[in-house]
Amino acid sequence: MFLESAGNVLVQVMVEEASSVPLEKKKFNFGFFKVSFYTGCLLISLCVCVALAGIVFAVMRNNKKSGGEHTDSDSDETKASKKNIHAFYMN
Repeated sequence: MFLESAGNVLVQVMVEEASSVPLEKKKFNFGFFKVSFYTGCLLISLCVCVALAGIVFAVMRNNKKSGGEHTDSDSDETKASKKNIHAFYMN
């Protein structure tokens, strides 16, 4: 009971402190420079998008290299099946 009420008090204090500073006054500190909250959110989301694009590019490039070998064998199988179909209809 005591721990529960103490936890509730701590949560209320944290919520009051967190909402006491408006977002326009919050800053992100990126080491050598400070930016506003919204610019920091934009920079972080931009970094996440660039990282995801790099991962997608690497996966697609890897699939392209390994997919080229399978494409040739698929085309051979397709040619063979077309010959079989053509031979079946000709007889």
